[in-house]
Amino acid sequence: VSQSRYGNFVVVGARPDSGKTTFLLSEATHIASQLKDKECVLWLNNEEKGEKIGRRIIESGAGLTTEDLRKDPTGAVKKFEKDVGPLTRIKVIYQTLMHVKEVEGWCKKYNPSVIIFDQLWKIHGFTEAANETQRQTMLFAWARGLAGKYGPIIAVHQLGGEAEGERYPPMSNLYG
Repeated sequence: VSQSRYGNFVVVGARPDSGKTTFLLSEATHIASQLKDKECVLWLNNEEKGEKIGRRIIESGAGLTTEDLRKDPTGAVKKFEKDVGPLTRIKVIYQTLMHVKEVEGWCKKYNPSVIIFDQLWKIHGFTEAANETQRQTMLFAWARGLAGKYGPIIAVHQLGGEAEGERYPPMSNLYG
């Protein structure tokens, strides 16, 4: 990842069950295919079970269906590794409750080139905030700091009910 990309922080907002994780899968595997040997994508997941994300990463990177993966798991992994690189290039941390201090520890451990949050707003920390809006403001500022240190961050975020049916909802429709 080019140094010029440091500090980039992309937030994708969408309604529940609208393909946010599928979008992240596409981006993660595409990015991972461009990384050098020691580089990795750190996927911080508090949404879906880790093994489900792992399966979906292989499917996305190899361009296979769930049925294809079930029929030939070894072949699917080989295709993934040919198209994207080693499976270890995408480090998935699945934990329903994550704290900013844990995230900082994983970043130090893996030194990621790109960080993915599925879902950033559910990360715990900044309890000194007066309300949820202030907490999320502090959380997002903290994430931008991580982007400046490690590289680009992509996060998905829920849109509130007022965004239902909106083609281009304003930022005020982000949950919280």
